[in-house]
Amino acid sequence: MNGGQEFIKNLEKIDFDAIFCANDLIAIGVIRGLKERGLSIPNDISVVGFDDIQTSSLISPSLTTVKQPSYDIGYKASEILINCLRGDKKESFDELIFKPELVIRDSTKESE
Repeated sequence: MNGGQEFIKNLEKIDFDAIFCANDLIAIGVIRGLKERGLSIPNDISVVGFDDIQTSSLISPSLTTVKQPSYDIGYKASEILINCLRGDKKESFDELIFKPELVIRDSTKESE
């Protein structure tokens, strides 16, 4: 959280409409920093996170975020690991694609 807050604190001017953060904790810090500068979220600037941790729905304004299918990712990773440990190399792939979900809450506004 502090990293996002420090980032905003160190900006000379804010001349953009939105910030997409690498994770929700950074986004929460960004929201704190923007509020400290007297800005209104989402009226002055929209903030989006990535993770959908529980805290994201509890802060004010609640955080719009990209929810990743953590359970599915963990399940598949453990399945691959167990198969490798057993010597079963039947499964071959170059990449795995998991579909994220946009969770729209109160930290973003519609584009004008």
